[in-house]
Amino acid sequence: MKNRLNYIINLLKSKYTFMIIPNSTRKSFQFSISKLLLITLVVSNFYYISNVTIKNYMLNKDIIQVTTKYNNTTEELAHYKTYSNSLDYTLKNQSASIDQLRNKLAEEKETYSTRLKELDELEESFVSVINKFNYENNFDVEIASSRSLSLGRESLENEDLVVDDEFTELINLDISEYNHVIEDIENKLNFLEAKPDLLPVSGRISSNYGWRRHPVTGGSDFHDAVDIVGNVGDDIKAAGAGIVTFSGYSGSYGKVIIISHGYGYKSVYAHNNKNLVPVGTEVKKGQVIAELGRTGRVTGAHVHFEIHKDGAVINPNDIIDF
Repeated sequence: MKNRLNYIINLLKSKYTFMIIPNSTRKSFQFSISKLLLITLVVSNFYYISNVTIKNYMLNKDIIQVTTKYNNTTEELAHYKTYSNSLDYTLKNQSASIDQLRNKLAEEKETYSTRLKELDELEESFVSVINKFNYENNFDVEIASSRSLSLGRESLENEDLVVDDEFTELINLDISEYNHVIEDIENKLNFLEAKPDLLPVSGRISSNYGWRRHPVTGGSDFHDAVDIVGNVGDDIKAAGAGIVTFSGYSGSYGKVIIISHGYGYKSVYAHNNKNLVPVGTEVKKGQVIAELGRTGRVTGAHVHFEIHKDGAVINPNDIIDF
């Protein structure tokens, strides 16, 4: 081991001799350099060159990244510039449109005033019709005052223009309220049309609702209808609008028609000579549905007329003015 170490030391102490021979008449010269120094110089140069190469590589990589970022930033700036120009153009157009709208609103102020007067007159007429409807039918349909009319009047009095969206919204609210009122009226009219309060036959009442002496048996019984006398073949009319749910023969009642009117009402027409409407027919109030007769157990020609409400028989006199 010691010999090997001495060998390495001697090897490092040994020298290399270099001779330089110029191309001129000058004398040649030589110099010597130890192996240790030579190795040191070679290693140092290699280390230096390696560091320079690595730093140059990293620098080139940074340059590429910076260049890419610069190009991206340049593109974004160009995009923002285009977008800014577009916004400027849009803003100018909107400003021009706003000016046009203001001028148009100013020009149409007189038109608004005229239309508001027309709406005011229409509202007064509508309220008058509603009041008449309530009085004649004993209803209490209400209608709110028009907020768009109120706002329009206030706007005109203050020499201000109504904002389009707000005015339109109020008009839509008024229309919605009017539609609700109209729908309420239509529902009430449908109810009045369906309510079986029309006398089916114009004739004399031979037997009223309540306790009576039975004309055939002679015994005391409760009569759950009214009997209206007439001639065989006379028209029997529907007491209210509805759908025919029975049309046929039913024992002592003879030929019978039953109409369902909705709202819990049902009406019965018995002892008919002839039924004119089949089951499923939708009939109107006052429509002829049968011929008066004397079928079943009867003593004379008449119509047996019953009214049911919510499944129970009621006195026809309670809803019909005989």
